[in-house]
Amino acid sequence: METLKNVLYAGVGLAQHTEDKMKENFNTLVEKGKQVDAEGKNIVGDLFKSLDELKDTTNQKYSEVLNENIEKVESFLQTLKK
Repeated sequence: METLKNVLYAGVGLAQHTEDKMKENFNTLVEKGKQVDAEGKNIVGDLFKSLDELKDTTNQKYSEVLNENIEKVESFLQTLKK
């Protein structure tokens, strides 16, 4: 029974150790990413800029298509009223 307890404690210890190392590695990677971004590559900023531009373009196209369809429906309704 003592061996089983030790195995379970080792598993819990391993899980905690892994969590600590992952947090440490994550923080290190975030700092390295910020450093690369600060060195002028601005990868993250460019990504968000591209996403914003894509969003604006998509919204504009969606609005145009929506307005065209509204006009068609209104025209069709006018035809039905006659």
